[in-house]
Amino acid sequence: ETTRYLRLSYQPLTRRWRLNISPVPFTNSGLGVVLGQTFDEYDDAMAAIQRFSRWKIAEGGVMDADAVHTVHFRFRLDTSQLPRPFQIGTVGRSGWNLLVSRSQRVGALEPAK
Repeated sequence: ETTRYLRLSYQPLTRRWRLNISPVPFTNSGLGVVLGQTFDEYDDAMAAIQRFSRWKIAEGGVMDADAVHTVHFRFRLDTSQLPRPFQIGTVGRSGWNLLVSRSQRVGALEPAK
């Protein structure tokens, strides 16, 4: 199992969108190890969120290269990461519990380059 955390924020002074990607949850004490990207347009930031590559989800040596595998994705909104004013109204409201799950079958693996 592997996890990736993404945080999208708007920077009003520069009028740019900032996307942070981390292998660990974001904390208030700092960002830790994070890949940060900035975008002029919201659509560009969302396009970056929708595509992901080079995400190691398993050790190659433990995978049978000739077998068919199934990858399960789960995306959810972590309301504890929202700004404080938004957190106040989320308690007990099911509309804020966003969760999307998908499964994808993957054929034979190609050797790593």
